Amino acid sequence: MSQLTFNRSPQHKQDTHHETIKSGDFYPSIDLNHMREAMRIDSTVTSERLYQVATEAVIHVNQQLHSIEQQAAIHHWQTLADSKPQQINGNNLAVTHYRHAVYNYAKALLSERYSDYDATGKTASRTDAKLQHADDYRRECYYAIADLLGQQRIDSELI
Repeated sequence: MSQLTFNRSPQHKQDTHHETIKSGDFYPSIDLNHMREAMRIDSTVTSERLYQVATEAVIHVNQQLHSIEQQAAIHHWQTLADSKPQQINGNNLAVTHYRHAVYNYAKALLSERYSDYDATGKTASRTDAKLQHADDYRRECYYAIADLLGQQRIDSELI
């Protein structure tokens, strides 16, 4: 009796010294293995590249959230989670929004930097689509930041 076996796709794991990004006690740590899984980042993105891009994303998001840090000093919040104590399925809302912002900004950066990479050689037709995805990821990042700051997501004026 013959048996069918299927190869599994390789696991996309970060190197042990590039697994986590910590940006102080106030902000939650970013688990890059979770980011890989949640954002479907495959092994074409090396551990070092994801670490570098995610670090840039953390810096960007933290800069956008500077006003929350100022509020934390006034309200004696120890962590970002203290700013919004609500939870969904046991996950703090502020932490969820923060991770969403970082993950999406990192994915936007990756989409821009890898827009000209394609193993099939059809890069020209796909570059525009990848850049549109980068814009979509960046928008999701800014939506999450707006949610954290308690701001409206869209500003518009009647001209």
